[in-house]
Amino acid sequence: MGARGWVLVWVVVGVVMPGTVGAGWRYATPMPHGRMDFGAVYDGEGKIYVMGGNVFDVMPHRHSRCYREGMYSTLVYDIRGDRWEYLEPVPGVAALDSTFMYYDEAGKEWRYGSKKQVVNRETGELSYEMPEEYRWLGDRARNSDMSRFGAGVRIARLKDGRILWTGGRRHVGNSERVVLSFDPSQGRWCRVKARRIYESYGWRLTSEYDPPVAWMQERRILHEAVTTSDGKVYVMGGWRVETKGGDKDYIISPQEEPTYINDSVECYDPGTNTWTYRRPMRSPRFFFAAVVLGDDRILVFGGETADERHYRNFKVLDVVEEYDPRQDRWREVGRMPEARKGHAAALGSDGKVYITGGARIREGRIENTTWVYDPVTGGWERGPGMRRARHGHRMVAVPGRVCAIGGTDYEGEGFRRLANEYFLPRWFQVYEGKVQETVEVLEVDVSPGPRGG
Repeated sequence: MGARGWVLVWVVVGVVMPGTVGAGWRYATPMPHGRMDFGAVYDGEGKIYVMGGNVFDVMPHRHSRCYREGMYSTLVYDIRGDRWEYLEPVPGVAALDSTFMYYDEAGKEWRYGSKKQVVNRETGELSYEMPEEYRWLGDRARNSDMSRFGAGVRIARLKDGRILWTGGRRHVGNSERVVLSFDPSQGRWCRVKARRIYESYGWRLTSEYDPPVAWMQERRILHEAVTTSDGKVYVMGGWRVETKGGDKDYIISPQEEPTYINDSVECYDPGTNTWTYRRPMRSPRFFFAAVVLGDDRILVFGGETADERHYRNFKVLDVVEEYDPRQDRWREVGRMPEARKGHAAALGSDGKVYITGGARIREGRIENTTWVYDPVTGGWERGPGMRRARHGHRMVAVPGRVCAIGGTDYEGEGFRRLANEYFLPRWFQVYEGKVQETVEVLEVDVSPGPRGG
């Protein structure tokens, strides 16, 4: 056999053999679309909410089109009914009162329409109403441009049941300070309205949201957001693009502006509707994982950082830090068995932290591993491997189970893609990886011990 033949055999064997898969993980009902870099939360009442992220059509071997218009931004899974359902999309930037938007199912895109101008003969006031030919749209007509698709967003649940959408991207490359509220009981997002503001250079259009929720003090993407037992929300880390335009409703390319990795922590108090800075993490990081323990201590695991907090010279972390909200103090409590980025974590019903997937190095092989951390002893043990390798996924804990949702196992310029491109005929293409619609569930042995939060 020639050298090329040996290379071909090595490549095929290397890309087809799956990682070790434990019998513990099983597939659950998949999402309607593939999704990565999103937010997810369990409502405590039998439903899992999934919001934002990069949403893709899923093909047999790889992902294809990415939807960036916000149509698929809000998804709920009913555990008892075992079904996924799309809800009202997250609002984007407000459009003028004279315009509206609607989703064209046939063309799979958002379209603009113009309202009819009406003058009150008695007062002379102007108003706008839907043209007769569009009244069939009903509440599907929107006054938002749907530009917010929320890649890198994180969500958190308040005590009153509302879910907060924090940060993420409105468009590619643009991070936000925005915080928006979703009411699961109504299945509705906050309302948005356009308002004109006069500044020294002239009029500009801004968006107002009702009910209003104060925005974070820093832009964040790929950060973490958790809720403690007192109902306060803590956001930490992530990265941000500093823009010269402040929070004005237009896009500035990240290539024109400096990018920073955050170590900062902010706390949201729903009672006062304010964000306050708390003591920063010891290491700036993004693409990390965080959980809240039963006593409200917050643990953060791994992540990615860079020299001088700028977006270059990357390093993947294995450091575990603990934050005590009562004392506003961080401390290092140990190291992970392996450095990780793009992983996810959840606190199981047994009081242990389940950490899955991710990668050991930047642009490295994506893992299917499960590590189990005991906050009481500080010990680690290896759990059963997931059926899919995942990066940029989310973990959610429900009673007696932990769930791994979405993510991607696509490795870009990895061996699988090289094999398909240079060695294998079209009729014998191997699996390259894709943005995942799959969901996996692991049963958690609930034994006596510390109770998780």
